[in-house]
Amino acid sequence: MSTEMLKGMVTEQELLKLMNLKPSELTSLRLKKGLPFVKLSWRTRAYLEDDLMEWFKKHRVILDRDLNRDVNPNSNRLDTPDIRFNIANNR
Repeated sequence: MSTEMLKGMVTEQELLKLMNLKPSELTSLRLKKGLPFVKLSWRTRAYLEDDLMEWFKKHRVILDRDLNRDVNPNSNRLDTPDIRFNIANNR
């Protein structure tokens, strides 16, 4: 398998480092917030960059400057800021 085929894929260790998360925090994002992943084996997971970016866009929070609080554009309720990062800029 060529490495060209694996472009766009992030290992769990890479994602933990990119996002500065503990393994338990990443597990929580997968189980509670639906962070998509590919299960390669019992203990090994990988993440597709396109899936991650789509997930981040869905969970993006935009600051409503008039109200001085965060508003989740995908719901009618106020929300706290979610994780923000750009994979391409952190590689």
